[in-house]
Amino acid sequence: MAICLWVAIIVEAGVGHYTDVGILAFIQAFNAGLAFHEGSKAADAVAALKSSLQPRATVKRGGVWATLDAAALVPGDRVKLGAGSAIPADVAVTGGEVAVDASALTGESLPVSTRRGDPARMGSTIVRGEAEAVVTATGGLTFFGRTAALLNRGVAGPDNITRVINRITLALSVVALALCAAVLAYLLARGGDVRSVLGFVVVLLVASIPIAIQIVATTTLAMGSRELAAHGAIVTRLAAVEELSGLNVLCSDKTGTLTLNKMVIQDDCPAYDGGVAGGFGGGGTPPSPSSRADTLRLAALASKWREPPSDALDTMVLGAVDTAALDADGWEQVEYAPFDAAVKRTSAVVRAPPVGGGGGGGGGGRFFGVAKGAAAAISALLPDKGQNPAVAAAVARMNADVDALAARGVRCMAVARTADAQAQADVAASPWHLVGLLTFLDPPRPDTKQTLDAAMAAGVDVKMVTGDSAVIARETARVLGLGDLILAADDVTW
Repeated sequence: MAICLWVAIIVEAGVGHYTDVGILAFIQAFNAGLAFHEGSKAADAVAALKSSLQPRATVKRGGVWATLDAAALVPGDRVKLGAGSAIPADVAVTGGEVAVDASALTGESLPVSTRRGDPARMGSTIVRGEAEAVVTATGGLTFFGRTAALLNRGVAGPDNITRVINRITLALSVVALALCAAVLAYLLARGGDVRSVLGFVVVLLVASIPIAIQIVATTTLAMGSRELAAHGAIVTRLAAVEELSGLNVLCSDKTGTLTLNKMVIQDDCPAYDGGVAGGFGGGGTPPSPSSRADTLRLAALASKWREPPSDALDTMVLGAVDTAALDADGWEQVEYAPFDAAVKRTSAVVRAPPVGGGGGGGGGGRFFGVAKGAAAAISALLPDKGQNPAVAAAVARMNADVDALAARGVRCMAVARTADAQAQADVAASPWHLVGLLTFLDPPRPDTKQTLDAAMAAGVDVKMVTGDSAVIARETARVLGLGDLILAADDVTW
């Protein structure tokens, strides 16, 4: 269409119809200007977003540590990784230990411990610890960069709306040109003035082709772009608005998109009693049946509740407990053993508040130990199960609960405590009691189910893509109403 208009402008200029030339030139300029303006606005928004997300890296060069843009890194650079920072490139850890949140790459919500010799990939963040590492790959050569390059491979050729407009314009232009050629030949054969005939034919050509189609299309897409921007979406190409309208299959990431990317403790937390649950009973009283509240509070006592959480599990536990009440009631942590990957648990020795001082008892100034961690690690703390049928029964029940929860993709953490002791030194000899399980998972966002229902009602088939285990994917799909057909990557045909 633009070519036809330029032909018309040249002809009108040749015959001296400068008013028509001005009108046609304005139409061309309006089309180009509007598309350029909206496109440049989108490009500026993307550039601003990229600038705000530009990662920084602490690099050792010439024996001196300095903070540089991550884009300046090269393979072989020695970098420092610290809690809260993004990994600026693919690296190999050379010293120290860090917990890495790789949910953006793997879909795994919990951090992974990374030690000397282990790789850590760009796109992940450090949630705990500090380590030094050597850069092994940067930019497009990183795992994240290669993945992004695959996603950025567009379909060759023009956009769909461009192809549609081209087909419409081509068909109408062929008809218009044939009509104009016939009229031109007829009028010239009748002896008409060439200048007048050309002017008439150009008017007929302009009237026959859809001059306004590009203006209407560009304006409509620009309005759609602004509407999407009001909802926080950045449109980098106006044609993407039309492509979105033709969407019939939506593939969505699970972790952080469909879900919160944050572990949340569930209401269903099995608690154990029958002579093995300690609750908050005193040292000389029989153990009382424990509850979810008991399990949560003891798990908080096995954490550094007066300090910022050190990892995702502590964040989850302390976020579900009124830690100010622990201080107000008089609970005091006198010993603390942080999480150790070898034993898979954290533990502490706690001084209970005096009788009548709140907190549910615990004896006047008595001490007890508390631990939280993997079910197998907590089970190893309990007395000899062969000599204590009550302990054996509780452990068997816990293992059955763990297996049932795992089949649904629900994670769990066990909590135990010792009997009360009169002195801190006596806690090590006190027998351990199983209190209960804390169950947790990465729940869907509050608006996810409503959004998916609206998309499916509009004819969009939603597919969930995740690197998490099949059981967790199946449980998430069940909650969101996405069905129960979960395929591994090898089962997908292309």
